[in-house]
Amino acid sequence: LLASRRASRSLFARTLRFASTGSEGGLFGGGESVEVGEHTMTFETGRLAKLCDGSAVVRLGDTVVLTTAVCSRELMEGRDFLPLQVEYRERSASVGRIPNTFTKREGALKEREILAARVIDRALRPLFPKGFFYDAQLIASVLSSDGQQDPDALCINAASAALMVSDIPWAGPVGAVRLALSADGEWLVNPKSEQLSTAQLSMLYAGTEERTLMVEMEGHAPGVPDETFAAALNVAHAEAAMLIPPQRALAERHGKPKRETVLVTPSPELLELAQRELVPRARVVFENGAQHTKATRHEAFQKAQREASEAMNADPLAPEGGWPSVELQAAFSKVLSKELREWGNQRKLRVDGRGLSELREISCEVGVLPRVHGSALFDRGLTQMMATATVGGLDDAQRLDSLVGPPGKRLMLHYGFPPFSINETGRVGGASRREIGHGALAEKALVGAFPPEDEFPFCIRLNCDTYGSNGSSSMAAVCAGSLALMDAGIPLKSHIAGISVGLLMDEDDDGNVLRHEVITDIQGMEDGLGDMDFKIAGTRTGITAVHLDMKPAGIPFDILANALPKARIARTKVLDLMDAAIAGPREPRDSAPRFDEVMLEKELIGRLIGPGGSHIKELERETGAKLTIRDEDGRISIFAPNKAAMEDAIERVELIKAQLVRVGDILVGKVVSVREGFAILEFEERKDQALLHISEVAHDRIPRLDDVVKEGMELQVKVIARDNKGIKVSRKAARADDAGAGVRGAPAPGTAEAAHAAAQPPQIAQNRPLRRTLCFRPPNPPSNPP
Repeated sequence: LLASRRASRSLFARTLRFASTGSEGGLFGGGESVEVGEHTMTFETGRLAKLCDGSAVVRLGDTVVLTTAVCSRELMEGRDFLPLQVEYRERSASVGRIPNTFTKREGALKEREILAARVIDRALRPLFPKGFFYDAQLIASVLSSDGQQDPDALCINAASAALMVSDIPWAGPVGAVRLALSADGEWLVNPKSEQLSTAQLSMLYAGTEERTLMVEMEGHAPGVPDETFAAALNVAHAEAAMLIPPQRALAERHGKPKRETVLVTPSPELLELAQRELVPRARVVFENGAQHTKATRHEAFQKAQREASEAMNADPLAPEGGWPSVELQAAFSKVLSKELREWGNQRKLRVDGRGLSELREISCEVGVLPRVHGSALFDRGLTQMMATATVGGLDDAQRLDSLVGPPGKRLMLHYGFPPFSINETGRVGGASRREIGHGALAEKALVGAFPPEDEFPFCIRLNCDTYGSNGSSSMAAVCAGSLALMDAGIPLKSHIAGISVGLLMDEDDDGNVLRHEVITDIQGMEDGLGDMDFKIAGTRTGITAVHLDMKPAGIPFDILANALPKARIARTKVLDLMDAAIAGPREPRDSAPRFDEVMLEKELIGRLIGPGGSHIKELERETGAKLTIRDEDGRISIFAPNKAAMEDAIERVELIKAQLVRVGDILVGKVVSVREGFAILEFEERKDQALLHISEVAHDRIPRLDDVVKEGMELQVKVIARDNKGIKVSRKAARADDAGAGVRGAPAPGTAEAAHAAAQPPQIAQNRPLRRTLCFRPPNPPSNPP
């Protein structure tokens, strides 16, 4: 309630600010401006793309976007849908950059461009007239970007303004904003990129003055409470409504009269016939809903429609040659949709016999595939999802080349929807826009619970493949993905589950809601004939992702708010089943991949890498492990395909660590050079050289060093100093330690043999093989030496 009152006051205040700042000079010398958040947004038209049916330029700070609207004037016969094509394009020139491609041109569509096009489509499509089946195209182009503001919200506003000034029939305008909740609880309207990176909640919202049209939200585990999400809807709606008056003013000044079009809608006579012939047959299918599967129910409805078509074409009211198939299908869809609402609103039952809040049968299995890193199979009714998790190093993370946002991501979820999942044939190739959108939603839901890089310095690829679809497959991908991550041993903060909530709403001719029912866990027919697909994913305590689609021209806020408790109850039931399958990260099996970290002294990093990376490449090739140097302090991340490879890699790194020469080590070195007063020794296995001064060879004075030390000799020495100038060793200190420790082969101290050995020059074995340099270290000296 407090948020609603604040939003209402904000609405009134900003309306006054629009009235005082309207018609200010814009980018091209004219337009309508309004303050939103801490910024001023400007709408302009008429200067660019003059031949289009409609075009608009929107500016926020230094981010400028252009959207054009074009619609065909010819209606193609036999079409029964709106062929609206929405494109979003980012240009490197908008940030003063040349594309990093071979041709130096922008290449194929980026995933981000596809996702932005989808949100523009979802925000605008519900406001086209019913039966408007003309070819229409919206193209949004980013002309300039400051690298801080995400252009997608601006493009929704620009597309709305372009349609408003065009002659294309459309029931707009629409306002869109991005809203964030900062870590200290402050609402941020159209926040900057660095503010989004630390926000508790990020929401993209679009709506009319009265209703919500499109919502996308992302949160972090354990998620945002329902109350916080509802407050965010309230604040976002108030801010988005501020963007509608300037669009109306722009249309009044520069708009064209709306063209006359033909709407393909069934006639009242046809609707009456369909009601008479189809509904009785369809009710038989509804009454036996619990006995049908998806396939048998579809076949029963098809049979009912065929019989109704024959009866309707034989009716005296039918035109010569029968009713057009497009009009028949439109009439059938309308009466079936009405019957579906009647069944739910009156009888509180659904087409498959379930109650309004009843879930379909759910099963969860993990570890179903033997050799993958993690796998899970999730079934909800006839919707079936197989998820596999693959662990990789940070070098395998995806690099992103976008105008705004992070430079890369460590969790990559790829959603697949093959045609056999709905028992159809079709093209099998690259990912479709729908697959990319569903995958992005599931990824958004899971990334909030993904461990941060400093705790888990690895990346994950999740493959979520739909093996059967009867509604809500994207939420099944969330559940299966969470199970597969746990099966792979990924330390998720908690399980994430998703549920889809639908709506059966009756309205009068003026758009007033007469009655409605919210239904939980919708299936395919309820998605196609219902009014809403409200996808909500999260933990037991909060929401991590939201995705709202709808068919009517907006949904009242109170209906969305009432759906949240039902979604939370259903989500909790799904989480109970997921926890029963696997409650926490699994301990990896011997054949499963491993990841670990070891510390290596800074001096040895170069030795690990080798010339041109030869050493580390050889280690990776021989062990199968992948090593990543995390920082200059020597933190090494190791990813290995199995336990044996991990142990082998760690052993080799430990050998390199053992090669570091430390003060106190007793080693065997080979003399490589003798100079006046000192000799240079090399420890071959440790790749180090040391200086042996003449005074450190023996306790007695030696006139000339080359009298007793020759090149090629092997000497046992003790490291007495190590600094940035090098290593210093002592022969006499090593002999004293050998004598004190009673080393095998050394004379006992205090004997005549010991005195004689001390007076002799060192005896060097010329032909024996080199000893390993991994020698012992003497015990620590007493704290109070005599």
